[in-house]
Amino acid sequence: MNNRDTGSDGWSIPSRVFDELGSVGVCPCGIVSRTEKSVVLAGWCEEARVAVKVLREGVDDFWITAWQREIGVNQVFTAPGAVVPVTVPRLRHTDHARVMVFDWVAGRCLDQARYPRGRLTDREIETILSVISAITRWQPPRAVGVGPVGDYWDRVARYHRLGLLTDEDHAALQVLLPAAGPVDQFNHGDLLATNVMMAESAATVIDWEFAGYFLPGYDLAVAYILFGAATPAIRDRIDAIVTAGAIEIGFAVNLIVIAVREVRMHRDLPGEPAVRNHALTVLGPVLEQARRRLQALARDRR
Repeated sequence: MNNRDTGSDGWSIPSRVFDELGSVGVCPCGIVSRTEKSVVLAGWCEEARVAVKVLREGVDDFWITAWQREIGVNQVFTAPGAVVPVTVPRLRHTDHARVMVFDWVAGRCLDQARYPRGRLTDREIETILSVISAITRWQPPRAVGVGPVGDYWDRVARYHRLGLLTDEDHAALQVLLPAAGPVDQFNHGDLLATNVMMAESAATVIDWEFAGYFLPGYDLAVAYILFGAATPAIRDRIDAIVTAGAIEIGFAVNLIVIAVREVRMHRDLPGEPAVRNHALTVLGPVLEQARRRLQALARDRR
């Protein structure tokens, strides 16, 4: 490979990235995936397969912050004596700016779609919930780049200004946010089906760029929204976990914030019409359910 490898947008991987990889014995051999923010390469380091993530030049500060967060979390995972909550690919090398090199992850992702259309198997449901349980029970050492992810108050105010939250939603959140407790539960933050790699022995969780501290139940709310339409059984399981853990308020806040974000993302941002229409079809009912849950909890506290 060389810096003439480009995508349809004409962006090429700079030669200095290949120089950096060569300096640590990594030989890239092909592009695995490409997004607006990064490129993933397959490669070899000595006799081991590796995956190389390259941050594209010109991305905005949001993605630079997420990149640094992912480096920080993975450095916590690889620190001497670290006890990692789930199976993760080992970070072999980073230049702390544009490049991360990981052990290759074998297996298949849970699904290629953000909103899987197929019903999850019992094993897949158990895997997702077990992964979430392990992650949210973990207490990572405080480290540079690991902390709260976003500001709930700011996000609620912004979504209200944009008309994505109704006045009733906003009023309910003014009641519930102070009662939700501290933002201190570690979550993956982006537990999409593409970020759970399934193998015979165990699942491996990848892409920790949104990992950090949230109100309780963030990853549960993500799973509830993304997987629940095709697999109603996972919603029943999540409701039981939320009740047993007494995290109804944190979960309700997360549920509506994530649902509104997903509506905005699929309504306003570019994308394939079929994908957007499917997502919005899924999101309509879950957003209304989130609103009812939120407002019922707020009424109980007034």
